[in-house]
This record gives sequence, structure tokens and C-alpha cells, in this order.
Amino acid sequence: MRDLGATPFSYFRMIAYRFGDTPERMQAVLEGTGVEPGSLDDPRIGFNLSQQLRQFDNVSRLAGSDWVLQALKLFNASNHDNLGLAIVSAPTVRAGLAIIRGYVQKRITHVRAHLTEDSDGATLVFDIGSGMTPDQHRAFEEILLFSALAIVETQLPSLPESIRLLFKCAEPRYSQALRTQLGDRFVYGAPQTGIFVPAGYLEARPLLADPSLHAIAVERLDQDARRSRSAAGIRARVERLLAGAPNGRLDAELIAQSLGVSTRSLTRRLAEVDTNLRDLTDAELHRRAARYLAAGNFSMAEISDRLGFADPTGFSRAVGRWRLKLGADRKALRRGPG
Repeated sequence: MRDLGATPFSYFRMIAYRFGDTPERMQAVLEGTGVEPGSLDDPRIGFNLSQQLRQFDNVSRLAGSDWVLQALKLFNASNHDNLGLAIVSAPTVRAGLAIIRGYVQKRITHVRAHLTEDSDGATLVFDIGSGMTPDQHRAFEEILLFSALAIVETQLPSLPESIRLLFKCAEPRYSQALRTQLGDRFVYGAPQTGIFVPAGYLEARPLLADPSLHAIAVERLDQDARRSRSAAGIRARVERLLAGAPNGRLDAELIAQSLGVSTRSLTRRLAEVDTNLRDLTDAELHRRAARYLAAGNFSMAEISDRLGFADPTGFSRAVGRWRLKLGADRKALRRGPG
């Protein structure tokens, strides 16, 4: 199963704040994800697909299976930063769809997109991947398609009824509420997930079309993509995923899937910046251990368990290793360069 990587924006955070409006509800939204409420705003933290899917399940139990419908404002163009800006400022609706096709995988690595056209119009198709429950897959379909619909709505003076949302999932029990709010544009049991835009609207000039703004937004998207693919970018993304992991540990295969690379490429790119997954994991465990020890209200056994050590002895050995390394680093600093 492919995984979500760390992205400049995160559905995880937005959903947590939308439905976690009391301490009790926030705890319910985050249950089983390994994420603490106080760490949601930490820019060091990224979230993987298993955490996102667990959150979907939690919110569904808390708010009902129609929770995506309840949170439509989360998926507006303004919440998709440079991607949303590049789309709404594009010269035509077709060009905006092409932006989604070209950049969605760079933002959400487990999603693929392609654009097909015929005489009737264009369909932007999303391949979400497998390994999800039907309810989880439907939630992802809704998030992607409602986001696309909101962006197209921003492009046009009014939203044509002929724009269709194609769902592979079965029709949910709340489908009538969807039609009441968004129009009779839903097709369930479709062979693929996508949004269909009739041919007559593809060359329409969006209300916010702006060549200069569009060029700037696209350049920023390209810069983000280049940075995330660089060795330093890969390292930063691995560090964010480890920071968001329940016990600071993730296996190489899961991280590679999260970043959309092979395990071999992951190892090679980290080596280019003189590090490896073991050292990055050790650094994350060290950071957490220091925080727990400084808090003063955790026993060694409790910290060992929180950090995923098999027993407190293993944790004690790690603490000794960290202290030795800290002493060596201090000596190197005193010696200075050369």
C-alpha cells in the first residue's frame, strides 16, 4: 500500500482542528494515531497514510459517516496554498485541470492522476490506490472530488449542473444530502474516480486568471518539488515522518512508500547527505528521551516503553551511547576546526 508523505499542507491537521473542538473530542479524533494534541502545530512533524486512515475512522465514529460533507470548507482552493493558487489563476479551466494532474502526486504521493478528453469534455481521473476499507476509500474519494469541485467553482461565474463527480464507491446513505447541497451531479459505482467537465467550459477563462500570479505559483510548486526530491529534502521529510510516528520509529519500506521512492533510492539519497535511517531514528529517539527525562514524571521503564525498546536495559544502553556521543561532540567543538 502506498503511503502519504509529509506535505506542505495536511488534511490530518485540518481535520483534527475541525472536529476536535473540545479536549475530549480532540482526544477521540487522535486516538490510536500516536499524535498528541500539543504536537499538531509542530512543523517538524509529518503524517503517514496509516495515521490519516485511523483519523478517518475516528472522525466517522465521532461525527458520522458523512463527516466529509460536514467539513466542506476545509477543501476550498484557499486551503491548498500554491497548488490552489496555480489552478485558479490558470488561463483556462483546462489548464487548471492539467495543474491538478501534474502536481497532485507530488503533494499526496499515494494518489495518481491523469486527464482524458473526448468530444463531450474532459475527465480528471484519480487513482487512490488500494489497501483501504470501503469507508476509508470513500472518504478519500470525497476529499479529492470535493476539493476539485470547489476549485472549478472558483474558476467559473456559476457552477454548471453538467459537471459530474464520479465515485467508484457504492452510493452512501447520505447521498440525498450531498445532492441537496452540491447538486444532482453524483455518479456512484463508476469505473473510475474523477471529475467530468463538459467541453463547453474547458476553454473558459477563470474569474481569477492572472498570468503573472500563475507563473509565480507554478514556480513555487516546482521549487517545492525540486526541494522535496533533493537529498536534503528527502532527509527533512524522513525526519518529519519519524517525528510524527507513535514511538519515533518507522521501517525503511514504509518510509520509502511514503516518499514515493524505492528503499534503495531512500538509502542512496540519505547517504548523499552523510546519514542513514538508523542514525535519523536514533536522533529522534534521543530527542524524545531528553524531553521525557526533562519532564521528570516518567520512569525509565515508561520512557523505554514509549520509545519502543524491548526492555529498559536496551533503553539504558541507548542513553549511555547518547551521553558518550554528546561528550565527543563537545570535545570536538572545543578543539575547533582543523
